[in-house]
Amino acid sequence: MQFDDIRHCRVTPAQGCIRIGEREYDPEDSLRLNAPFGSIPVSVLADALKPYTLLSGGECQPQAAILVYQVTGRLEALTHYFPLLRILDERQQIEFHARLQQLAGSYELRVVMKGLPEDTTFSEAPEGVRILAAGHILEVFFFQPEMLARFFKSRRSFWVYPDRQAYQAAGGAGGGSYHPLLRCIRLYMQRFFEGFYGAMPGQAPFLHELGHMLEHFNSRRGLMLLGNRLLPGMLESDGSLFNPEARILFLEGKRLEKERYLDWSSHSEAGRGPMPLGSPYVFQSDSEFIAGYFEMFFRNPHAFADKNITLYRAFERLFGWDPRQAWEQDFDVYVRSNRLAYESGKPLKTAGLT
Repeated sequence: MQFDDIRHCRVTPAQGCIRIGEREYDPEDSLRLNAPFGSIPVSVLADALKPYTLLSGGECQPQAAILVYQVTGRLEALTHYFPLLRILDERQQIEFHARLQQLAGSYELRVVMKGLPEDTTFSEAPEGVRILAAGHILEVFFFQPEMLARFFKSRRSFWVYPDRQAYQAAGGAGGGSYHPLLRCIRLYMQRFFEGFYGAMPGQAPFLHELGHMLEHFNSRRGLMLLGNRLLPGMLESDGSLFNPEARILFLEGKRLEKERYLDWSSHSEAGRGPMPLGSPYVFQSDSEFIAGYFEMFFRNPHAFADKNITLYRAFERLFGWDPRQAWEQDFDVYVRSNRLAYESGKPLKTAGLT
């Protein structure tokens, strides 16, 4: 079978066998996939699935893609999660894979399973969770190695809860959060996988919370501090990382989005100008603005650039690449839902942006 036909399918246990999508496979079977993956015993995939099922009670259902990567080590399986891989040449892909493996097994990226009788160490978190956390970070910083090095100058913590109930019992807000006092991202495990059941990457809660984390990161000191209202590289104190062009573009683009939001807040439909790109929610604070537009830069780059090229170029200059090159079409759920929120006619809350 073709890997592309099953890569996005959820894999679950089913009475002595496993189910991939709608089809069940006996442990004695093998999946004969196209190159470069080859033949994979179903029993090996079932073994790779067990930690997710046991820890989450079946709530966490990873895609075939991550399990195929775990048992074959083929980077091609991860293109489903990281569109950047589509535009990297062979040398760059080798570099990405080496850095991915190093970071996913590093104590500096500390993925800790919470909500169990005893918190487990980072190395005992399922391999796929550590791979996805490391890969999202690498996708952001691949062309900014100095910024990546500063980010991991000290250990960075990511707390993963086995299921939604454990996350809520620990006081977790919403579906995930960055905790400024604990200085860590907190998510329950299924959230790493929930956006990847379609043919293309979708919702990425980890990216949104990473945007919050970066807004609190002081690159000069290598520490997580109070929110900067800007991203690393936009402050003069960032030293060699300071990108004055990115700062100017960001402030100009943010001002334009705020003006559009205020326009839609105060005028009748006939008198309104262009609609803001971000949802009404992201205008409640500087931190939410950064996290929301940070995620959209990596998920709907075409619409972002069309709506506000100034703000888009700020992110492009800051991270050193243009995601439009990796996306044939956007994941447009955010754009459509945001448009519906404005067109609903419901009153908009007062903007909390500076």
